[in-house]
Amino acid sequence: MFTMFHGFHLVEEYHQWKKEHRFGSWSPLVVIIGSGLLCYLMANFISHTATAALFIPILAIAGSSMTAQLAPFGGVSTLLIGVAICSSVAMVLPISTPPNALADATGFIQQKYMVKTGLIMGMVGLLIGYIVLIFCGVNGIF
Repeated sequence: MFTMFHGFHLVEEYHQWKKEHRFGSWSPLVVIIGSGLLCYLMANFISHTATAALFIPILAIAGSSMTAQLAPFGGVSTLLIGVAICSSVAMVLPISTPPNALADATGFIQQKYMVKTGLIMGMVGLLIGYIVLIFCGVNGIF
């Protein structure tokens, strides 16, 4: 019961904060890329599914307050698809994906090599993902 009341209080506080701070004043590219980079950073340390489950509801609400600004880039769906892409390419540590955990458990691959390869693959994945995401959003594919 305490959790339920805490949730109601959190929603009320958010509505008060939303009146004072508008996401609509932010650049849409800053919101799209910034949220994706934050999601990528978190997904390297916790599960991809948990990261996406945490970010998607928050960004859906934030994106709904800046629908007009996100429209040229494909709308709120671009913001949410960006979070899914960014959480999927994060693979630096064994905790981030089950295949990484299995590879680490064999003992044949050292963690320093996983970090090095994961950072390179993550940066390439982010770059390609954002190029495709912005291209598709601008051209109205979604």
